[in-house]
Amino acid sequence: MGYILQPTNYKDIILCATDLHDVPEQGKIDGKPVEVFNPYSRLRPYSGLPRNFKEGFVYLNILLADFGKEGKMVCYIDDKITHRPNMKYMGYMEKEIFSLSRRRNLDIGKITIKIADRKGNTKPEEIIDEDFQRKRFNECQEKGELESLIKKYKPFRWASKCIAPERDISFDDFFRLMQEALIRKRLANAFDNVSIYLPKAEALLIKSAREKDKRLFYKDRLEDVIKECWYNSNIIIEKYKYDYLDEELIANLGNNRQ
Repeated sequence: MGYILQPTNYKDIILCATDLHDVPEQGKIDGKPVEVFNPYSRLRPYSGLPRNFKEGFVYLNILLADFGKEGKMVCYIDDKITHRPNMKYMGYMEKEIFSLSRRRNLDIGKITIKIADRKGNTKPEEIIDEDFQRKRFNECQEKGELESLIKKYKPFRWASKCIAPERDISFDDFFRLMQEALIRKRLANAFDNVSIYLPKAEALLIKSAREKDKRLFYKDRLEDVIKECWYNSNIIIEKYKYDYLDEELIANLGNNRQ
């Protein structure tokens, strides 16, 4: 990510936001889930906390409070990037990712992070680590947590190809399930890349960007990131579309995803 950004006052802020952007969705601190809020939105008087403050969560805003305005900028970016369960996906992309506000420099940084992240997650040759999955399977089996691990996949018809309902799941079943889930996620991401993410990023950051916007990043390097992501997405689509493109996958694409 760093090689895309020009040496401005915003570079370190954008890089810090890059390092933390997955934490609110996936991370935990001291066993507690993590949240972040827009520090420039309407907050509670005196406390400076959001009106929908969640008890039992660790807030990045509080952790970064000692960093002053730079910490606020990081939190603004990561709040915008975080996709929450109550957000419709198209609304998330339109209102949070691809919107430009009076904090335009931070919004440009936000879009750049998202596109670099999409490129990093678009790997045609990515494979499941069998040793890691075997260790995960054995640990969950010993703890009696195997059923909870796989239950999120059971509602999907495609999962029945991997899991036989009339018998206990074996590691081979589990591994096939993980492979199928990875391919489907990769294919859905690739379709979203070429239909939504990359065209919008190209329009905002390359074709219609202001000169002031371009001082934040190296245009040729960002163009290369977009082109590589486009290229890899098309490889994935061509490789898997005939075997995996079905109603369930279409329902998980950006335009349809809840």
